[in-house]
Amino acid sequence: MKQLLIYLVLHAFLPLLAPAQQPLSPRTVRKAAFADKTPQQLRDMTVILPGERKRAWKDGIIKNESVEMTPKNEANYEPGTYENLQQTKGEIKSRGPMVNIDGVGNVNGVYPPDTDGDVGPNHYFQMINLSFAIYNKNGTKLYGPADNSTLW
Repeated sequence: MKQLLIYLVLHAFLPLLAPAQQPLSPRTVRKAAFADKTPQQLRDMTVILPGERKRAWKDGIIKNESVEMTPKNEANYEPGTYENLQQTKGEIKSRGPMVNIDGVGNVNGVYPPDTDGDVGPNHYFQMINLSFAIYNKNGTKLYGPADNSTLW
């Protein structure tokens, strides 16, 4: 009983002994520069149909110097090993998808298709590259596909 009491007291005060970690860099919190509301409802806006856009780059490459995609010394590059990599499957099985929605195809001819979406209380909003669509929770398409220029 005495050992149990010592154990409980130590574990109750142990978190107080751990120092707080210092942030790696100072945090910067800023307010939004601009926020706006559309003057009309989406259903009242003129729909701009999706299609291929002209992308007149000189060499077909969009430069992004802030991200280096290749290792500095490619000849000596060896992929690393990860100690925390999961080696076995989990024990709890997922129940799988409840609804499978086909979604918008690559209607703009952009490669690779970059799909993003968000689930709300009643709808699923999908945006893929330059187009978007809205579905209800049963997977029925309610709006779209429409070009993103419809919104902006």
